[in-house]
Amino acid sequence: MPTVADAWALCGRGDFRGAADLSRQLLSLTPDDGSTLACFAVSRWQVGGDAKQAIKELRRAVELAPEDASIRHNLAMLLASVGQLEAARQSYAAAIALKPDDTQAFYGLTQSGKFVEETDLVRQMMALYAGGELNQR
Repeated sequence: MPTVADAWALCGRGDFRGAADLSRQLLSLTPDDGSTLACFAVSRWQVGGDAKQAIKELRRAVELAPEDASIRHNLAMLLASVGQLEAARQSYAAAIALKPDDTQAFYGLTQSGKFVEETDLVRQMMALYAGGELNQR
C-alpha cells in the first residue's frame, strides 16, 4: 500500500503529477492527514494548479498537523510565490521554531527578506552552520 512518504518521494523527484495523483488517492482514505494534504497542495500547484487554493489547503494542513515544520515551510514558499512576503517570513520562522535545523526554511527566509542586523535567528543559523548541523540541501 503506498504511503504519503511515497507521494513526497515523487515530489522530490519532480514527478508532481504522480505525487498529486497519489496524494489525492491517499486523501480519499485519510482526509484529515496534514502531510498528505500538504503534498497534494504542493504537487498540484507545481503542475499549474491555483496558488490561492494551494495556500488554503496548506493552511488547513497546518491546522491538522501544527507541529510539522515542513508543512509550514511549504506554506511559506507558496505565500512568497504570490508576494505575501511578511506572511511567508512568519511561516518560515514558525517552521524554524519547530525544527531549528530546517535548512529549507532558513534559505526561504533569507530569500523573502533582508537582514540588516545580526538577530538571534541569524546567530542561531550561523551556529548551526558552523557546527555542521545544517543540511546542505
